[in-house]
Amino acid sequence: MGVESARVPIEPERVTRNGRRFFSEEHKRAVVERCLAAGASVVATAYWRDLPADTVGLLRSTRVRRFGETAIVFYRRDAGGIAAAG
Repeated sequence: MGVESARVPIEPERVTRNGRRFFSEEHKRAVVERCLAAGASVVATAYWRDLPADTVGLLRSTRVRRFGETAIVFYRRDAGGIAAAG
């Protein structure tokens, strides 16, 4: 099954009064699997002074863009398969 054809249900199992969403373990596994697929990108947002790590598991930061106080960090799977400690 290709990444494009894999469907992940996007409805949360429950939503709290303040809007926090909770997803099933099946949903979480499917999302991680798609993020680690060849050619996939993961995008994270953060406050520009508190950027996430350059490597997160098998993902390596490839680009950081700043828009006001918001930073957008782009991650891709490390070419070697395992991100080296930076």
